[in-house]
Amino acid sequence: MKPNMEGTRTMTEREADKLRVEEPRRAALKHFAVFLRMKDAALSQQFRAQHLSFLDERRGEGLLHANGRFVDGSGGLVIYRAETFEEVEAWVKRDPYVVYGARDYEIHEWDIVIADRI
Repeated sequence: MKPNMEGTRTMTEREADKLRVEEPRRAALKHFAVFLRMKDAALSQQFRAQHLSFLDERRGEGLLHANGRFVDGSGGLVIYRAETFEEVEAWVKRDPYVVYGARDYEIHEWDIVIADRI
């Protein structure tokens, strides 16, 4: 995006074209819940910044629906959007938490239901 005369950011034609191509694909993506079970708390702390940066990259690609830690310290949950289980597993195997042995993982395709707002 580029700044306009008012200083706000506007979308270029190229960015708009890319969005038009990507939107139908995003709508067809499935959700996958990834449980990242704690193996080593010290390694988790050591590689936390790299893990969060990795997730930010997926978020920037529109492939991360949500993420967060379990407050009991047992690990965390990441919800990815993807076409296949194999695609998600390839990402998870590149997550620094998994690469460096801080976490185990378990992947489940998730048929998400969003509650209506009251």
